[in-house]
This record gives sequence, C-alpha cells and structure tokens, in this order.
Amino acid sequence: QSHHLNSDSEGRHLSVRVNHGSTALDVTSIYAPTIPTARKIFFDTLCSSVPVSSNMILCGDFNCVFDSTKDRLSHAHLGPRPSDSTSLENVLVTFDLQYIYRQRHPDTPGFTWKRAHSGMAACWTCF
Repeated sequence: QSHHLNSDSEGRHLSVRVNHGSTALDVTSIYAPTIPTARKIFFDTLCSSVPVSSNMILCGDFNCVFDSTKDRLSHAHLGPRPSDSTSLENVLVTFDLQYIYRQRHPDTPGFTWKRAHSGMAACWTCF
C-alpha cells in the first residue's frame, strides 16, 4: 500500500510512503535542474520540501556528481568541485543518508548512464 506524501509544482520531486505491514518506507525521486545555479538552489531548498523520515530512500537524476574522477567517464574538462555537489552533500547530512554505490565500491568507477557514441557517462544515484 502506498500514498502520496509530497511533490513540487515544477515536477522536480515526488515523495511517496510505502507501507508493508508495520513498516513504512518513504521514497523520494528527484530530477534536479541541469543548470548549476538552479541545481544549487534546488538542493539548498530540498530539505525543507521533503518530509523527514527515519526510513528513507532518495533517488533520481541529480545532474551532478561528488567525485568526477570516479562518477564520470570524461572528467578532464572539470575544475574544482562545484558548489551544487556541496549542496547535495548537505542534503545527505541533513537526512542522514549514505551514498550506497560509493559505500560498497569506494574506489571503483561506476556509471548508470551513458550517451551512445559520445564517450560521456555518469552515475545516477540512490541514497
């Protein structure tokens, strides 16, 4: 059994609660903006938009990575860590979430998305 908890007017996040017996799990899926300044604002305001839960999964297309050397196929053109990655890290701290793939594979590059014929790849994430 599931029911809608929360969403935003732009369609950037949707939260649902899934109940199974006496256990409730809150799942939030996001689609972060592609423009870095808009993405930073989105992450900075996400904590006040999503219900706090002790059993939570945050997943989706974050349109940024924590470590370009591990989470992107082509990273030579990237400079220092962008502020939107820092804002996303603050979301993880606020909700006490863990980056599951990186926790299980700390040094292994991994990609969940790849653009055909371009050499571009990145990691979509679940926390």
